Amino acid sequence: MGGFEKGTVYILGAGASHGESLAPIEVAESQEPTNPPLATGFFSESLLSRLGSVGIFEERLKQVIAYVKLHWGIKESLGLGMWNELSLEQVLSNVENDLEFIAHESRNWIHRLEIKIELIGHIHAVIGASTHHKYGELSRRLAQSLSTEDSILCFNWDLLLDQELLSKERPQQYEGFLKCLEIGSPGKPPAKYLWRNGLFLKPHGSLNWFRCSNPSCPTHRSFVVKRKIQTCLEWAKNPQYKLCANCGEKMFALIVPPIAHKRITQDNVIRHIWGLARTKLRFAKKLVLIGYSLPRSDFYSEWLLRSSTTHLSRDTILVVNPSNDPDAAEHSNFASRMRELFPRGFNSDLRTFAEIDKIIAWASA
Repeated sequence: MGGFEKGTVYILGAGASHGESLAPIEVAESQEPTNPPLATGFFSESLLSRLGSVGIFEERLKQVIAYVKLHWGIKESLGLGMWNELSLEQVLSNVENDLEFIAHESRNWIHRLEIKIELIGHIHAVIGASTHHKYGELSRRLAQSLSTEDSILCFNWDLLLDQELLSKERPQQYEGFLKCLEIGSPGKPPAKYLWRNGLFLKPHGSLNWFRCSNPSCPTHRSFVVKRKIQTCLEWAKNPQYKLCANCGEKMFALIVPPIAHKRITQDNVIRHIWGLARTKLRFAKKLVLIGYSLPRSDFYSEWLLRSSTTHLSRDTILVVNPSNDPDAAEHSNFASRMRELFPRGFNSDLRTFAEIDKIIAWASA
């Protein structure tokens, strides 16, 4: 890249949040930590029981349950049998594809939108209950280690890193992202923020980004950022909906499922986030992937990495994943996938987010 490389780019996937070390914000907090689940854990009986009761979620997810039973042929009650292995990302992706092909604003389209909002509400409720009054010790350590030129691409919907970056004395990465985004305004991002500062980017959306459900409302094409993370999580545990200040309709969290046909080019906000991510990767000095396995269905993420990291090699790419263990069941497939993605090589010495001090030392060397 001609000597323009700046900073380390950290990419965090679901494995990072699932392997996080959660701790209470208040010393008196006694609730047993429940880490955010992987995609296949959102409907499991064990999780739903820990977060309240299956009956509560059956009431909240009436339309989702009917939709899944129809399209997946699941006969068991929520939390039983195949529900324990059902991927929430797969269900959300299916609904997104329905919305793409059903006549816009027809009765069926509105029904699918209601199912989508119900699913996003479930994501919000589960992650909210898992992380309310908690912080991630590993996320805090990573946030504290960042230089002004380092960036984070977080593919997780939770707010563990948001909380840490917004609570920093000078949250350059978060503020830089918001200034680059220029929400609601077309045009290029300010060069001084794009080149001089690291950014915090969430290509799959975030639980504190809210968008209006009314397609005619200006807020439907942008989003509102809620900065008070614990307030946002408290609200997420509640079944009530946030209402748009502009038109009064329901607001829902801006979530982008990892599917092959993401509507990136049709959504200016999301497209801009992906464009910023590509720029940061193209000029990264080092790349660290933590708990990110890159699903084969996520072609956009594969394109992003394949097209933006050709200047990096084994000495500048660190892949942190449990599947680096030769004895892991997924080792062979995972290693092959990474070799396809990074043909110039990568370092696979580390396996978990808990090795954060070694990760930071590698990135700083």
